[in-house]
Amino acid sequence: MTAPLERLLTTVDNTVGTVGGVANTALQPGGVVSQTVGTVGQVANTALAPGGVLSQTLNTVGQTVQRTLDTTGNIVEKTLDTTGRVVNERTVGNILNTATTTLRETTNTAGQTVRQVRDASGAVIELTLDSAGKVVGSRVISGATGQQQRR
Repeated sequence: MTAPLERLLTTVDNTVGTVGGVANTALQPGGVVSQTVGTVGQVANTALAPGGVLSQTLNTVGQTVQRTLDTTGNIVEKTLDTTGRVVNERTVGNILNTATTTLRETTNTAGQTVRQVRDASGAVIELTLDSAGKVVGSRVISGATGQQQRR
């Protein structure tokens, strides 16, 4: 009777050791958990870049395509692979040269024009313009309101 009990205890001990080994490997620097956190961090850094994300879609090969706004009002399209790395980036226009609807316009304490606009996708963007009308700052207040589409 002790032999079956010893085999059971040995099996349980081996199982616990295996699970512990897998957990230790996953939690090591560079392990699965570290890589996953790194990927999420890269995507977050991209999304929270100056200006913010206007829209995000998936293309036909499963890559994420983001349209972001840089601080000078340029619309930048970034293609991210499935790990969150940028595989392509291009400027596709400037917010001042696209069809927008002005929602609100004020002057800040520095004498700059602060304009909130809605673009064709439904995104609400705040632009700060100098006295010459040049964008000196921008941020996305809310992203596109349309459904995500495959591109």
